[in-house]
Amino acid sequence: MSSAMKRLAQLMALVPLLFGCGGPGEPPGHAGTRAPTTTTTGRATPFIVVDNARVTLDGVKVADARSVEGGGRLTRLDELFSQLKERREAWKREHPGASPPAEQWLDARAAGSVSAMSALMTAAFAGYRNVHFKTDSGWVEGQYDLPGPPSDGKIHARVAVQLGADEVGLVWQSDRPCDGVPENQRLPRPRMGDSLDGTCAKLGEPCIDATRIAFGSRVPFADVVATLGAIRRHAGAGFTFVLTRMDEDPMTKVPERVCGRPIPRSVVNGRLPPEEIQKIVRAGFPRLRACYEQGLARDPKLAGKVIVKMVINREGRVENASLVESPEQNVELPPGFGLRGGTKNEPQVTTLHNNQVTSCMLDGFRGLAFPKPEGGIVRRRP
Repeated sequence: MSSAMKRLAQLMALVPLLFGCGGPGEPPGHAGTRAPTTTTTGRATPFIVVDNARVTLDGVKVADARSVEGGGRLTRLDELFSQLKERREAWKREHPGASPPAEQWLDARAAGSVSAMSALMTAAFAGYRNVHFKTDSGWVEGQYDLPGPPSDGKIHARVAVQLGADEVGLVWQSDRPCDGVPENQRLPRPRMGDSLDGTCAKLGEPCIDATRIAFGSRVPFADVVATLGAIRRHAGAGFTFVLTRMDEDPMTKVPERVCGRPIPRSVVNGRLPPEEIQKIVRAGFPRLRACYEQGLARDPKLAGKVIVKMVINREGRVENASLVESPEQNVELPPGFGLRGGTKNEPQVTTLHNNQVTSCMLDGFRGLAFPKPEGGIVRRRP
């Protein structure tokens, strides 16, 4: 199981606790892409536009982009999330037994990176992980945050990109012999496309299965999408990507070059719908509440939060449950997205320090039973 999807899976499980101008016309399609579809209850595939003022869903405002950008950290857009979840439920009612659409169409060319990433991730966590980005020349598509494997189940070549204000770093990770894998490169951003063209001409097309792009806070989001587009030209079917916004200079954090050995997958193959996890965890609340009430009988002043991580195995059983007791345990999640809550911006860590109560609650989580995940193990934070 990989770390990037672990971030996604854990973050999706925070949902029950934590928490742009554009017309409604259909976005144009492009080669290999169909236009968004509609149902009797509305468009099945959302068209999201983010500009410097607002976030819209099919032309209707769902968030204030200025406020999100001014907050300086990635934020779940509650109205967008709510409407997208309702849309998926409506689609399921119209198409019993069928898998709902997973595509989102996102035009964020005029957006700041905080509001653009917040909209992107909110839609992804609502179930729309196949992303179509609008560019000046068309659409760029890929599967967000590696929620599933490429068609052959393996990553053969991934390029990690460090996108700074003026420079770009390219780090290749490939199972090819080392003499056929490029060394780390640091070059002016305008030269990145030529570098990829030359490298992939030698390796053979398609030469990329996946990418990770870490970009600095001064990099316009339109440039991030353009970078993704340059990489996408050399990728085949099943292309997956991760975007990470960094306040510090991403050029100082150099990923590991990998060659001649399997590529460590940044995914968790297993997936359970977040609403399914919410439903089962909430059904177990009476047992968890009883743990607290027993502690309260011993100590009437007992109060605090309990934040739990859990691993759901292939059979749907909770293989492990543990407390989140320090902010350092949150580093695997996208920085700032859902990690803090309340008016005081408190870290989301356990503050109820009573071993009898927390042990009782962990036993309660370990006793939960879930459906078998699609594809394998799931790591979640309920």
